[in-house]
Amino acid sequence: MSGFDALFVDFGGVLTTNVFDAFGDFCESEGLGRDAFASLLRRDPEAAGLLRDVETGALSEDDFETRFAPMLAATIEPAGLIGRLSASLQPDEAMLDALGRIHDAGHSTAIVSNSFGYGAYDGYELDRRVDHVVLSGAVGVRKPSRRIYLLAAELAGVAPERSVFV
Repeated sequence: MSGFDALFVDFGGVLTTNVFDAFGDFCESEGLGRDAFASLLRRDPEAAGLLRDVETGALSEDDFETRFAPMLAATIEPAGLIGRLSASLQPDEAMLDALGRIHDAGHSTAIVSNSFGYGAYDGYELDRRVDHVVLSGAVGVRKPSRRIYLLAAELAGVAPERSVFV
């Protein structure tokens, strides 16, 4: 990381397999089209607003599930929806190992992620790979806002221009 002091990484799709593939797996398992989740977000401003609100912490996960599930399909059970949507996510071991090596080499590391299911971060041993975890729901701002990256830089004690985000 010559020339840089900190590495910030997203979680879903960087340290894991593709999140929209996971959403598609869930939709197929429920008899919906693979693109049902993403399509709903694109065509329905209310659905997109619910996602924004849960990602910024303005809406609880339970409230999101209760309100979003029937928008996706009348047959979807709301309880546990977020966990089921991301259930097929798998770790990207190469990226996790690289992150750990960069951390162990003394560079500041952080997760900068839009939170969508706090349980999704379990089992990734993030505490040994990163110095900071900046989740949108905890800080009230989500990517791609500059503010979340500036917050990560502040927590890491580095100038933003001395950091890399993946």
